[in-house]
Amino acid sequence: MSALSILLTTLIGVVAGASLAWIIGYSQQNSLWGRLRNALMDKRHVSLNEELLMTRMLAEKIRGADFKPEIIFAISPGGAMIAEWLSRGGLLDVSAPIPVRTMCVHSKCFSGGVDTQKVVVRDQLGGLVAGLSNDSQVLLVNDISRGGETLRVAHEFLTSHLRHENVVTATLFCHRDAKTKPRFYVVMTDKLIRFDWKGPQCAYDNCPQLLNERGEGGASGQEP
Repeated sequence: MSALSILLTTLIGVVAGASLAWIIGYSQQNSLWGRLRNALMDKRHVSLNEELLMTRMLAEKIRGADFKPEIIFAISPGGAMIAEWLSRGGLLDVSAPIPVRTMCVHSKCFSGGVDTQKVVVRDQLGGLVAGLSNDSQVLLVNDISRGGETLRVAHEFLTSHLRHENVVTATLFCHRDAKTKPRFYVVMTDKLIRFDWKGPQCAYDNCPQLLNERGEGGASGQEP
């Protein structure tokens, strides 16, 4: 056998071996993600470590769709940590983090004999979209879309300034009954999800009446 034939045979073997290893690794990773997703579907209380793990799973979905945001908008408070994790290594290299801006979305109460609430974006200085072009690629993130109203209002605020198709939404959890569902999510659920980092505040998440008595409404950190 000539030296060229030996070289070609060796090269083919290396390529085939590398391809097989990649296929096995990719299959095992997908299987692992699938098992983790199934386990999280029954979760009601989510620890900080689980939230980080789910953020990595979310990043895999976003990268898989080849969406590359130029900036991340975090709905505060639930989306803040998720946005930072995605920014610093989740979607790009940790040495070049994606800029993050925080949006405050809260319930505005109206009196005058009518007991109503309207979810609004707080942008008192008008600087949330400063410096962005109409074509900017934007990722809007939150921890959960429960009723969907917060996500809808935040998305509508951004698309009133930016191109609609360039604003992409993402959450860790999406409730089956949510009127507004994100493009990317990790787990679809019908359970009441409580996040560990919110601490004692979670005691109020189960009782809207208590929230109303405190006068907090949507400002409690629970997404309407």
